[in-house]
Amino acid sequence: NNEDESTETVETVTQRKEIATTEAPVTSLSGHIGDQVSFDAYHPNIDKVVKCIVKHNDEQYEIYPNMEAKNIIYRNRGDCSFDISRLNWEHAGPWTIISHTMQDYVETVVENTDNFELFVYQ
Repeated sequence: NNEDESTETVETVTQRKEIATTEAPVTSLSGHIGDQVSFDAYHPNIDKVVKCIVKHNDEQYEIYPNMEAKNIIYRNRGDCSFDISRLNWEHAGPWTIISHTMQDYVETVVENTDNFELFVYQ
């Protein structure tokens, strides 16, 4: 458990929650929650998406991938997949997946998530 690392992430997400609420429309999501998390999400501005928030079975959680998240893949402008191997679970809100903008994607997770935030509900 990387509690020290995850605490900083939680605080950052909390600060940006209001921005996400006002600027991010709801879109479609299909996914599996288990030892790993794999999501397919669609949004017309997927190149600006930096966070997906989901609910599962009336339970609300926040999922924060650490900065070692693997296999964050954008297949095209309107389609993206997240395969996160290590997660920190927080029982304080919706499940949250933080990714980076498509234009800044190389092979690492970009820390600046100010551009856009996307709510996605299962």
